[in-house]
Amino acid sequence: MGFEPMAILSVQTYCFLFNFLQHTTVIPKLGILEEVLNTPSHHRVHHGSNPMYVNKNYGNTLILFDRLFGTFEREAEPPVYGLTENPTNRNFIYLIFHEWIALFRRTYVKLKLKSPFKKS
Repeated sequence: MGFEPMAILSVQTYCFLFNFLQHTTVIPKLGILEEVLNTPSHHRVHHGSNPMYVNKNYGNTLILFDRLFGTFEREAEPPVYGLTENPTNRNFIYLIFHEWIALFRRTYVKLKLKSPFKKS
């Protein structure tokens, strides 16, 4: 029962290589593959803090759902990497969770519910 060790190793190797290649800046645009796959160019947009790139290109392998839901953006200008706002606290626990808390706050406001997270 289970998977062969070589099968697991093969999948892990593929995932590592795919993620490594997605996070490089040396791979140019990939022609027709740009229409279907989340290429390094699309992934650079995902990490960009340029206003036109914020909240774009969420897909991991395929870009299909980003196209369907309107979150797809082509790389038109070089992305500026980083956050849109600098955190006020450098505590590592805060840095891990502050975006999640902000997301829940915004969701509660949209749904007009009382937030369980008090604003500091």
